[in-house]
Amino acid sequence: ITISQVNDNNNAQLPTMENYYDIGRYPDNSAVCVDMCPQEERIRRSEEYGALHELEKPDSSKGLTLQDTMIKRFQKSAADHELNVPSLVRTPRTLLKTIIYIEENLMQLMDDYLDDNSHIPAPIIVYLFIWDRFRMIAKDFTLMNPSQGYNRIWIECHERMARWYIYMDHRMKFEGDYMTAGHGQQNGE
Repeated sequence: ITISQVNDNNNAQLPTMENYYDIGRYPDNSAVCVDMCPQEERIRRSEEYGALHELEKPDSSKGLTLQDTMIKRFQKSAADHELNVPSLVRTPRTLLKTIIYIEENLMQLMDDYLDDNSHIPAPIIVYLFIWDRFRMIAKDFTLMNPSQGYNRIWIECHERMARWYIYMDHRMKFEGDYMTAGHGQQNGE
């Protein structure tokens, strides 16, 4: 999906740098971000030491950039950090694209780890990364205008995330780190 496709298909008006933070310009809380990770977060996290997750580092041999591999990290609203800025909230199509990217590029790493774990992160690392990114996808749906988000794409995204959580509850119960991380059913319950 490109910016021009989003403009053509959704009639979404993308912000310019002058009105990037002008919430009043988008009174209906329309989501307009068409990247898996908003540009502001990509810049901030790429400059912060340790803020770029190992699963987000682009493979330059495949011609990938941070724009292709970074996924918006879970955040909570705070007095000094507003989340419902339209330019920071991803569109429904972008959220679906993000889930498909996770399915095609990251979920397989858990099974690949069993075959060749020399250069692949441990399953708990992959699980926690995906869990965090799925939380932010759900939050972006909450932040956007209901008329923009609650449709077939909303259902598709939530069904895909639910299937992953169900599978992970089964798959990870044999990983010791899964229980100590506080996920899944605790022993004795």
